[in-house]
Amino acid sequence: LWRLATEALQKGAVGIQLVKVDRQGRLQLSLATGCVAYTSWQPLHESDPFPLGCTVLGAPLLAAATAKVLKKRGVSLNASAEALLWPKYSGPLTVGDVLMGRKAICKAPARASTRMLADLSALMKWLETAPAADGLAPAWWPPAEREAASAWLLSGQPGDAMKDFFAEVRRPLFKAKMSPVQISKPIMNVESAEVEAAQDTLVASLGADEMRAMHLTDVCLVNHPAMRDSERCFGLSACAASAAVAALHVQDEFWQGAVLTNQLSCVKRNQQGELAVVFLTCADADLAQHLADVALE
Repeated sequence: LWRLATEALQKGAVGIQLVKVDRQGRLQLSLATGCVAYTSWQPLHESDPFPLGCTVLGAPLLAAATAKVLKKRGVSLNASAEALLWPKYSGPLTVGDVLMGRKAICKAPARASTRMLADLSALMKWLETAPAADGLAPAWWPPAEREAASAWLLSGQPGDAMKDFFAEVRRPLFKAKMSPVQISKPIMNVESAEVEAAQDTLVASLGADEMRAMHLTDVCLVNHPAMRDSERCFGLSACAASAAVAALHVQDEFWQGAVLTNQLSCVKRNQQGELAVVFLTCADADLAQHLADVALE
């Protein structure tokens, strides 16, 4: 794994954090190498927290934490959600539907911005007045809608539920603004002028809505100060070791399959119940999954 990580850094990776734990959460392997950011020489350490909102674990951890609080209040995943919160929703809507994002509740805001996505109160207010969903939504909206809906169900901040969830497994959770990690994207080869020209043509042909969608789904959005200070998952951070132990307590309802992956992270479990978590400071989905695969071999 160290050899693979070193080769990846030589090929353009920036920072890698990887852990493997057994089914009881005992640490079996831990590795951190590279830097916290493309523009920094500060080494990435095993204990450095990553903003959870940009990792693949953000959504399932939030769902599990919210479900745990609701269960203590006597609310099950099969309980009706639409009668209490969204009477305009047509058709049955359960608490489980909301937490897992199985059904869209309303349309996305027409002129959303980074600051609006970071403002949980504004998103909750939008849920109150927004038109019902029509089946079409930009990629950035479902996660935001799910977090705002979770806040409605909790009658409070989902971040508080996350803090309690991590506290129960005795792992630290930090504010994202305390994280030294800055996310970056792979740098394009300066010799590929034809690729740059093609991208310029594509961007020039896009309208305002398309450009907004590209911006609001950018992996680097988590670097924005408003997102780092958000009451959403983007405002929380944890290192891979803490996230791995917390992930062991995520119910199967919120984690379908053996692998969860996105551009910056991968979480994989095997039949023995062992869990590998990989966090990257530079987007590379193939690298994240490859390292997780090798860690569980």
